[in-house]
Amino acid sequence: MSTSVLLVEDDPDVRSMLRLLLEDENYRVFEAGDAERALERVEIDRPDLLLVDLKLPGLSGLDLVRMVRVTNPVPIIVVTAQIDTHDVV
Repeated sequence: MSTSVLLVEDDPDVRSMLRLLLEDENYRVFEAGDAERALERVEIDRPDLLLVDLKLPGLSGLDLVRMVRVTNPVPIIVVTAQIDTHDVV
């Protein structure tokens, strides 16, 4: 059984590229373009890992992480293009 990843990224091009890279490494990939859809997918798909962009439309990636953490200990990796050290840390 392969590890499942929920990829939360609003840019379809970036999401597609990351999906291909993850699938090449035998991950099963679920996708969401915003935090609201990601919350649904977390409940439905029960992924083993979340890859979350911080800059999402509507709720931010940070909001998503906080909401998931209330009930789910799933590992989360933040993917961001932000360069401000304070934001990244």
